[in-house]
Amino acid sequence: MRKDDSLRQLLATSIEDLANSPERLRIWVDRGTVQCRQTATFGFTMSYRVNVLLMDMTTDIAAVVYVICAWLRVNQPDLLAPGKDAFTLDHDVIDTETYDAMIQIDLTQNVTCALNAQGKMQVTYLAEPDPLFSDDRPFPGLDAIPVLKAVSVTGEGQIAPFDPAA
Repeated sequence: MRKDDSLRQLLATSIEDLANSPERLRIWVDRGTVQCRQTATFGFTMSYRVNVLLMDMTTDIAAVVYVICAWLRVNQPDLLAPGKDAFTLDHDVIDTETYDAMIQIDLTQNVTCALNAQGKMQVTYLAEPDPLFSDDRPFPGLDAIPVLKAVSVTGEGQIAPFDPAA
């Protein structure tokens, strides 16, 4: 499993509390299941819960959530679908500045396996497709949406100018 390693590395380098004291971060996996497919590449999917325990933290919890949401955009974009819960969060307030937090994220990892030229098993962890479109590009086959420049009522004058550079 690569996603839990990737999440650990990101949190350890992005959150100041963890960069200064990596022992405050614990990550483990449970509730794993495997779905096998009868394909030529011996593909399968591992589904599991990654548990992230943050201890004695002073970094604002919203900053931690932001980092995880940004990571999910690349590593598990289906969790960012509208109306879907991305992960659970339990927060234990220790004092006015310190807390412990437990974050649980249900992840999937697609894998293929094949024998290489030396007869050894080659394991490939497949990347997630990014279903999120850039805001400045139209969907394939559609014209670009024009940029909003101003708002007016019945063409009788401009109510609110809009400057995208501002």
